[in-house]
Amino acid sequence: MRLRRVLALALLLLSAGAQGQPAAPAPPGVPSGEATLRGRVARPDGNAAAGVDVLLYALPANAPPGVRRSVSGPDGRFAFEGIDHDPGTTYLVGAHYQGVSYPGARVAFGAGEREREVEVRIHEVTDESRGTALAGLRMRLDWLGERLEVTEDLAVENPGAQTVFVAEGRRGARAPAVEIELPPGAAELSGPLGLVPEGVELSAGRLRWYGPVFPGGGELGYHYELPAREGALRIERALPAKPIRVSILAPAGGPELKAPGLVEGEPTVVSGRGYKVFSGELGGRLALELAVPAARHDASAVALAEVRILGELDAAAFEGREEHVIQVSGEGSVLAADEAPLLRIPLPREASDLRFGSPSSATRLVPLPDGSGIGVMGPLAAGETVLEVRYRIPAGAGPFRLERRFAAHVPLLSVYLADTGNLRVQSDRLHRRRPARTPDRSYLHLEAFEVTPGEQVAFAIETRPARSPAPRGAVVAIVALVTGLAAFALARPLRGTPARGAPEEPEFESAAEREREALGAALGDLEHDFETGKLDADDYRSISDELHARVRHLLTEPPPPTSERGLASNFRNCAGCGREAAAEDAFCARCGAKLA
Repeated sequence: MRLRRVLALALLLLSAGAQGQPAAPAPPGVPSGEATLRGRVARPDGNAAAGVDVLLYALPANAPPGVRRSVSGPDGRFAFEGIDHDPGTTYLVGAHYQGVSYPGARVAFGAGEREREVEVRIHEVTDESRGTALAGLRMRLDWLGERLEVTEDLAVENPGAQTVFVAEGRRGARAPAVEIELPPGAAELSGPLGLVPEGVELSAGRLRWYGPVFPGGGELGYHYELPAREGALRIERALPAKPIRVSILAPAGGPELKAPGLVEGEPTVVSGRGYKVFSGELGGRLALELAVPAARHDASAVALAEVRILGELDAAAFEGREEHVIQVSGEGSVLAADEAPLLRIPLPREASDLRFGSPSSATRLVPLPDGSGIGVMGPLAAGETVLEVRYRIPAGAGPFRLERRFAAHVPLLSVYLADTGNLRVQSDRLHRRRPARTPDRSYLHLEAFEVTPGEQVAFAIETRPARSPAPRGAVVAIVALVTGLAAFALARPLRGTPARGAPEEPEFESAAEREREALGAALGDLEHDFETGKLDADDYRSISDELHARVRHLLTEPPPPTSERGLASNFRNCAGCGREAAAEDAFCARCGAKLA
């Protein structure tokens, strides 16, 4: 049904001028190429339909949508030649006949394909709505603090063989395909792209749909708003006497919903938001009750606890996914006041294909006026909410660089980059940690502490050429080294056990302490990667110099009071070769001498 709605909306916008309505701005053309999309317009009995307007709607992966028009010939055939055959481009084909838009097919060329064939079926149109009836109602509720946004989908039956559609000039003398009562107080009725759906009229709190309803049935989607102040909000609807399918989606994070006559089932996620589902068959009347809590207007209760960036770079683009962990202190949900966002999230420049989600809440997001990012309006429930942001940034030749700034203080910024085995990452602010691994992927791990508002954190990713295979002698030496290390690890438990009652590791509370601990782990990871061949000598020296410089800087700062096993003792030098070692090491990693 989504395909039908997208194509029908495109057809409606293009045909508005022909129906005497203000025409929409002309969209771009279809991307050009070497492919041809042929087809035929046919009636239900298979006979050709001549002189029918045909529309090709293109959805490229990295370009704006485009449209091309044609007309079917005497044999019902049409062709769109010289179009792009990129498998990443999706085409929607449809027809416009007797004032009704008919979706056809969804097409994507496969690798090496240059021609495709489709068929678009049309029906004769009638303005007699006898036999059409409401068969189902689906309501999705989104609490926005002081108002409730209701999204509805009506399922309408049409047992006839013709499309039911009453043109605007004849609606006074013809019955609608379906008529339904809206809840008292419903306002701001609209559909996709903020437009009133085709064939819809609203009068005296009742919605009338004059089609088109295709043979077999159709769907109508729209949304409206209801005032939702603190207390019990009742939503009552008149339904046909004959029971119909009813499904209600209520926010998983509240407010709580009572739906007499309906049964709660498995929860679901729609557009990145989590919902409880209540469903069943009802006739006569639907009565819902929503327990609307009080909402606070306290932006000071909202803070970022962490930001995680997960990215993957290929030859064409950087695919990024960010998780912004938002913490709300105190009791009750928090809502923006006077349209001032609770939190601002700047987005990367050149980012496209933006997608947002927060599965645990119905938080409203709005674009910032300057176009730099999004604003979080709430409601945000007390505790933790994770807001997800996905984007795509084109990647050209040479190193790829990502710059991020945040409007709020970020205590911890973690970056995970999918490792292909030949990535080189450079950053002045992020420290390297031990790689993170999943069953099927390995990720380079970097992190930064205490990122201040407006501070730029950047990193550059460069793909290095693949290394040549190691000489046979080197392979033998590495195998021998690994075997020796394994034997040492197996024998180590026999050399003694730690004394009982050893003091536990101290808790690290300050930013400096956390960074010292992270740098200690990063140095260990660096040595491991160099010794196992994951880093060449140049990379090793560059990263080692950077980390040691930061260590020396931190060790010159007055450390906070700690136990005898505090962080200042995490580094020491070998008496034999002078190499720096961690406090827990028993032997030097370079010369093998026993450490004091």
